[in-house]
Amino acid sequence: MEISGISISEGVVIEKVLILSRKKIKLEKRKIQSIKEEVNKFELAVKKTVQELKEYKKYTEKNLGKNQAQIFEAHIEIAKDLQILNEVKTLIKTKKVSAELAYESICKKYVKLLMSSKESFFQDRANDINDVSFRLLSNLLGEKNPIEIKLNKNVIVASEELLPSDIVFLNQPKVKGFITIKGGRNSHVAIMARSLSIPAISGVDCYLEDLDRENKVILDGFEGKIILDPSKNLIKQYEYKIETNKKKKKDLEKYINIEPKTIDGRRISLNMNIGNSLDIKKINPNSTDGIGLFRTEMLHFDKNEELDEKKQIEIYSNVLKKMRNKRVVIRTFDFGSDKNPFFVKKEENPSLGLRGIRFSLKNIDNFKMQLRALIKSNVYGNLSILFPMITTLEEFHEVKKIFYDVCKKLNYSEKKIKIGVMVEVPSVALNIKKFLKEVDFISIGTNDLLQYIYASDRLNQDLEYLYKPFDPLVLNLINDVKNEANNHSVETTICGEMASDLKSLLLLIGLGLKSFSVNESIYLKIKSILRLVKYEDLKIIAKNALKSENEENVKIMIEGYIKENKILG
Repeated sequence: MEISGISISEGVVIEKVLILSRKKIKLEKRKIQSIKEEVNKFELAVKKTVQELKEYKKYTEKNLGKNQAQIFEAHIEIAKDLQILNEVKTLIKTKKVSAELAYESICKKYVKLLMSSKESFFQDRANDINDVSFRLLSNLLGEKNPIEIKLNKNVIVASEELLPSDIVFLNQPKVKGFITIKGGRNSHVAIMARSLSIPAISGVDCYLEDLDRENKVILDGFEGKIILDPSKNLIKQYEYKIETNKKKKKDLEKYINIEPKTIDGRRISLNMNIGNSLDIKKINPNSTDGIGLFRTEMLHFDKNEELDEKKQIEIYSNVLKKMRNKRVVIRTFDFGSDKNPFFVKKEENPSLGLRGIRFSLKNIDNFKMQLRALIKSNVYGNLSILFPMITTLEEFHEVKKIFYDVCKKLNYSEKKIKIGVMVEVPSVALNIKKFLKEVDFISIGTNDLLQYIYASDRLNQDLEYLYKPFDPLVLNLINDVKNEANNHSVETTICGEMASDLKSLLLLIGLGLKSFSVNESIYLKIKSILRLVKYEDLKIIAKNALKSENEENVKIMIEGYIKENKILG
């Protein structure tokens, strides 16, 4: 029996499932002996909870970076919140109720208030209060949080949902994978899974009870499926797949210091995408040509405050210094759509709303602050600035004016920094000639470009069939943009998922594109693949793809080439 879900972290694991469900704490009325003792009991539980959260923060910061640890700072503030604490103590004193009933009552009041808001930030804070209150109530009652059990055997953890404070549990060596009913690719649990390199599936279409099996199950994080009660033969097949994947990963290390070239000598500029402190830690400046896309908006996730100028300078400077004067393309904040920190208002139609540069132009002071931080950081390296979600030439003129004004006030020559635009909406692609006269480089964001070409929300699972990277219409549009850029001697980079998908990457190389920015997880594999293909062969396939009638024919051509040459093994 197979159960499907969303693959949030790749890999395969075969183990028994451990069902983790947070038992609801049942509070019973009890007569308190002394108000003073009850208040003291409550204060001790608060102190213990704060200490636990501080340890979690320290642990997470050490193992996963400062960015991931910031969620615990918010939890600590909730646990120490004077308004909540004072209201609890008042309730104990005036109503003579137990500390646990008083605390639960006050927390419920604030959770209800926050959940009534349409703002995602307030709803997230309600979830944070629930997380903290569960921990504090457990401490009050002297109960151990079931998520904190120490494991003595390998398991796949399955839960309705996992919370940020579960990070310590999930990072145990015995946790080999996990499954959640709730959540998606951008949830806390997804970020943690990828950070820990643990195979994981979310959004599973079943009940937890369905996963409760005596035998081992197969979690396939590549295909987003769970196989229950697998046969011995199927287990052997997957065991072989696991060992093969381990060996392949180890073998790829030999490509770290090798240039990305095709058999016939076509040199490809292969850059890396980064978005948070974990990605920054993984950068090997010897292996990559540069940073092709630094998604700065990702720095705000799991934080409870906006990044000030000083903090931004520190982050950007560290990356530029680490890259040793290799090019670093930093994109200004691309808030909106599915990337909404607490200070970004959630919209009813976010994909078509106040996102990317639109948000920046409505929040000029913050935009200028980021530009100042970027400019001041450039003493350490080779910076280029990329502007997202540009849709009109007038927008870009306004952006350039702001950039030049900031440079002037800092007595800095704007010529020292190259600036470019994301080509991710059809209006820019169709008007590319005029944009090319204004920019130093362009970066094609294929994820959003496809979304807007087909008017399909890329976060909607029901519309996955409209993600059509092999459609000749898409390939011709990208080819036209690339040709115009070549005519104007403007560099073109592909930074979307098409660059990280090996089949579409080969087609793009065949179209003559030479610069790509990809995820760290696929970087070395791409280097290895390039050593197995001929640019001249890919040119012929790409030429035929442009003339093809539909995407199926294109897929047949590229898959046939891959199979014939045993490229993906």
